[in-house]
Amino acid sequence: METVEDNAGKYGPDLLCDFLCDFMERNRTKPFFVYYPMVLVHNPFVKTPDTIGDDPRTQAANKAPKNKRQQKENFVAMVEYMDKIVGRLVKKVESIGQEENTIILFTADNGTNRSITSRWNGLDIKGGKGGMKDMGTHVPLVAAWPGRSPTGVVCNDLVDFTDMYPTFADAAGVSLGKDDPVDGCSFLPQLSGENGETREFVFLHYQPYWGAQPGQFARTQEYKLYRNGGLFHVPEDIEESSDLNLINYLDQSGNEAERLLSEVLSKAPPAPTEPGNRTTVERPTYADWPLLNH
Repeated sequence: METVEDNAGKYGPDLLCDFLCDFMERNRTKPFFVYYPMVLVHNPFVKTPDTIGDDPRTQAANKAPKNKRQQKENFVAMVEYMDKIVGRLVKKVESIGQEENTIILFTADNGTNRSITSRWNGLDIKGGKGGMKDMGTHVPLVAAWPGRSPTGVVCNDLVDFTDMYPTFADAAGVSLGKDDPVDGCSFLPQLSGENGETREFVFLHYQPYWGAQPGQFARTQEYKLYRNGGLFHVPEDIEESSDLNLINYLDQSGNEAERLLSEVLSKAPPAPTEPGNRTTVERPTYADWPLLNH
């Protein structure tokens, strides 16, 4: 067992990657599943082994600089180092000869930190972590399955995190029973370049326990309807500045989307209204809430 002294001067994300590579090496001849919630790219935004230079590799290196420009530079460096770690994991799958038997999925649990502004499609996009707009809830999903997944294809189908469980079961050839927590649908056909079941909507029930504003919405690919009645055409209004119900402008597609999403929200549990915190005792889970059709 390694001690604190053994790991002195080493970079945490590298240690985690080493562990996973060792795990895959030891299990190279049998099926395995790896869930890797990366610590990159999270604040504090600090230097990586590629940018730290001759600075001391001590705990002091984990303290973010006060300079905003330097923080952004560190953020970019951390993204680049994350790419390097993902590359190491992919190469390990290849080196054990399991690339054609392994689905690699890359996604994120929320949007970018609010202190970071990025350039996207000619726009300055401020990070929306902890919020309900696209900058906080719309995240990448990148998939690779050599020999099965088409290369370079962009799929616009809606995917929700509840879809992961049935997709993994589908890929493993496991039939799900009545007791399995199946809220989603498998997108394995899409990973294989086929036409799979297409979601009509995604539902989000957000009750954070760190002070952020809670809420609910349901959305199609284009329209988002909040429980408070706010309706937005997200592709043309990513900042959600024009409530279509307030300006009283809806075309046929908008009207159809609102009817669908209103029905979804009417079947949902009560929307949370008050921000929660770490000391909040009552934390409802709605175990008896019926499944929504997707």
